[in-house]
Amino acid sequence: MPLIDPDEPEERMNALDEASAYFLRAIKLHYTRDTAVEVMEALTPVLGKDWKGRVIFGLMANKHTGIRRFRILLRGNGAPIKKIQAIKEVRHVSGLGLAEAKFVVEAAYNSPQFIDVKQMPIDTSPNTWDTMVANSINSIRQTGFDVEIA
Repeated sequence: MPLIDPDEPEERMNALDEASAYFLRAIKLHYTRDTAVEVMEALTPVLGKDWKGRVIFGLMANKHTGIRRFRILLRGNGAPIKKIQAIKEVRHVSGLGLAEAKFVVEAAYNSPQFIDVKQMPIDTSPNTWDTMVANSINSIRQTGFDVEIA
């Protein structure tokens, strides 16, 4: 009997699938693909075939690429901004291209803009990633914007 209730809310199921994919990718990275497959096969009787299918499909579709996801809210505070530096920092934290980051920075001066923070690379520890994002947020603040984690 699988441990997962099929009536679980979709949000919880997605979180489990994403965490599972991250876990299996880490095993593959640090050990071998065969080891990751063995772990998945060992977990299938406990978590169910539906879980296995969702995780495999998500990995194939590159749906589950990281586990640390959040957004920041960028808002102009009326002070003069260092536009070029702000664009650089927004690109760094979001992975946006130059034109998109420029648009976000210019728009944020007049109205608040949400930015999706790029996903944590698989080979980065969560503590290191959190520090890197915090440093980027502080750098954006120094350009003349208010920044909140949304």
